[in-house]
Amino acid sequence: MTLSAPGPCNIQVRGQSPMEAYIAYTHDTDAAHSDSADITPTQGMYTNAVLAHATDNAVLTEVEFLDPASGQLLWASNMKPRVGCSYEFYSDKFTCPMTNFLVALYGSDYLGHPVRRLSEAYCVGQEPTRPPAPSTSTLAPSSTSSGTSSGTSSGTSSGTSSGTSSGTSSGTSSGTSSGTSSGTSSGTSSGTSPITLPSSSPSFTTATTGSSTAAPPCNLKNIIMDVFLVVDTSSTIGEDALEYEKTFYDNFAKAYTVSSTGTQFAIVSMSNYSYPNADFNDITSWPQLFGQLNQVPFDGTVGNDLVDALTTIQGMVTDTSSGYRPQINNHLVIIFSTTSWTGGDPTTVAAALRHSGVNIAAIGYGPQANIAQLNAIVGGQDCAKSASTNSDLQGSILSWILAKTCSATPYCV
Repeated sequence: MTLSAPGPCNIQVRGQSPMEAYIAYTHDTDAAHSDSADITPTQGMYTNAVLAHATDNAVLTEVEFLDPASGQLLWASNMKPRVGCSYEFYSDKFTCPMTNFLVALYGSDYLGHPVRRLSEAYCVGQEPTRPPAPSTSTLAPSSTSSGTSSGTSSGTSSGTSSGTSSGTSSGTSSGTSSGTSSGTSSGTSSGTSPITLPSSSPSFTTATTGSSTAAPPCNLKNIIMDVFLVVDTSSTIGEDALEYEKTFYDNFAKAYTVSSTGTQFAIVSMSNYSYPNADFNDITSWPQLFGQLNQVPFDGTVGNDLVDALTTIQGMVTDTSSGYRPQINNHLVIIFSTTSWTGGDPTTVAAALRHSGVNIAAIGYGPQANIAQLNAIVGGQDCAKSASTNSDLQGSILSWILAKTCSATPYCV
């Protein structure tokens, strides 16, 4: 290299590290060792914290939020280490500075070289306060109680439920509960039905607004299953609803034990063409699934080529190197679609997949979703549902698909 201009000069040498960073967010910010996480932070008055996992023994030291338009620094925090968690680093508390912003993680790899990883975050609407999970046991009536439960539902309802305890019971519960449900919620967020799961159910977190989620009829953590997630990235869904879709899939996945011996996940994107984002070998834990979902880009092209998407899945089913397990008896394709299919009629390839033992369920989201077409490709009745709001999606639709997977026999073939 020769230099012709006089005076000093600077030379920058840049390299690329294989280190990957996975980012999540938690609202349980009073417990630094909580591993409960969501794919997006919550906006409004809620406080959040950044959780992060780094590969290759990397150390993360700082996180910054940046304005995506100007690059202006919005917030910064040190990343503190912790042990015994999937996400081994966490930040200070924060409230969303704007609807979407860039997240920059700083640290060093295993050789001590500085690294920086950049991603984008979208803040979603507020979620209601979750009450403690109720006991599933039936208590015998007793004449002694230091508190009474009032305001529980007694036959009829008007408006939304007002069913929180106005007293605290100790010992045994009193013989009857009094009160009828009327007006708006008392003790929980107004106009909402927060999720309550029986104490014997697996722990998973979902947020609903106006749509309740019932507990699944089995222990989802014990299910062994291969799941293909078809992610609609087309122009019809838009960037905001794509985040709702990712959150739905994230809430679905974390109800299970994500591992090579438990429930496996593969991801296929779909717009006017389809491509595999990850096969079963790429995802062996929930943080990896979270990271892969978070990296699915908004394509923005017009169309839902289900033929291409299902053909891609068919290729994974027959490819012995994809991690697909033909020896197990629970295989599921979940199709998320916001518009009519393009690229040909997918009923033939869908029938071939179902004939091979793969269950197919579908969710039509938004006003342009074609539920009649989705019913034509799924396996049997009650295997396609429509949702018009994010509340329905994260509530009743999530409850429905979780319960489906509890079946010991094929359920959507």
